[in-house]
Amino acid sequence: MPSALCHAHGELKDQLRLPTFGSEESLASSRASRLSSLAGEPYENYVDSSDSSGDDSRPHSFSLPRCDSSSILGRAASCSVSEFLAESGLASCKSSRLLGTGATCSVHLVTIHLPFGGTVTAARKTLPRHSDPHLRAKDDGLFARELEGLRAGSASPFVVRQLGTAVHDDRCELLLELAEGNTLEHELSEAMRRVPGLPTEPILPLPRLAELGASLLSALTAYHRQHYAHLDVKPANVLLTSSGRLMLGDAGCCLHVGEEGLTTLTLASGTPLFAAPELKAPRRPGLAPPAISTAADMYSVGVLLAVAVAFHRQTGRVLGFLRGDVPLPEFVPAPLKELITRLVAADPAVRPTAEEALAHPFFAGVDLASLEPRRSSAAPPQ
Repeated sequence: MPSALCHAHGELKDQLRLPTFGSEESLASSRASRLSSLAGEPYENYVDSSDSSGDDSRPHSFSLPRCDSSSILGRAASCSVSEFLAESGLASCKSSRLLGTGATCSVHLVTIHLPFGGTVTAARKTLPRHSDPHLRAKDDGLFARELEGLRAGSASPFVVRQLGTAVHDDRCELLLELAEGNTLEHELSEAMRRVPGLPTEPILPLPRLAELGASLLSALTAYHRQHYAHLDVKPANVLLTSSGRLMLGDAGCCLHVGEEGLTTLTLASGTPLFAAPELKAPRRPGLAPPAISTAADMYSVGVLLAVAVAFHRQTGRVLGFLRGDVPLPEFVPAPLKELITRLVAADPAVRPTAEEALAHPFFAGVDLASLEPRRSSAAPPQ
């Protein structure tokens, strides 16, 4: 989820005040104060009312634009689909069914009827907002973190696009491209249905695995060039179009880690099985914590490739492999074994970057341009 990141619409509050509290709440408040640049970047009518003096001790506030549905309906003839979705998509969408739930969100399939004819199907992601100011600051920080992540990946065609945003008293909403082909997790599970017992050959055909791996690395390259780490790469977040093309989703854990990496991680990130060791390392008094960098994503890619070729739904064997107790099966070709081994190195400095991994012989012959999701204005990516 690379087009415009859109401003909020509809029943938005004229002003959202986010109090500054302790370290974690302060981070959440600081992130929320940046919604001006993240949610409303392409539009000129965004009014940022946060203090520009640089004093972060004051509560941040920002004004969200109030959109008039009648205004855009009145100019429907000259309004583009993307403009309508940005300004009125969430206010006019009808929920069809629940697509899934996460630790802090729910995702529904929605239909939007366009005023100039036709419909658009999309995904609506809803994150709650608590009434307690401390909890609300954290909620808004998580929402801002996801918007920041969507923006960071927007240069890649292999990242899910944001179509619109809305902030209400009790919830924040994202309108996102719909992945009609489900997820890599689903594709792997379907493949395993045909395998009695442990696999004796690659779970996915090697050419398919090379295409998925190259597409994923291309998506991460867009994040890493801006010094952002996705921090939740796993099969369930690798979304697929109806033709099986890849779109990396769920930017809720994305963080700006800088060139040197972060040494303080105040918000939980990642899924334990796929998370790099430095994300799970205990903090010991007197010892500097390990830096969190874009190399954490590369570890996750290595685990994902191992799972997709041999270890899907075999958590014990994955953990054994990562400890060095269980080897990759003999049917895994040598180039892929070598790549996976480098990616899951315990030392982040040993892991290849996304661009270096893309140049690996396992991906020789993969044509990334031909794998880009095909997008049109009023249909889910194909």
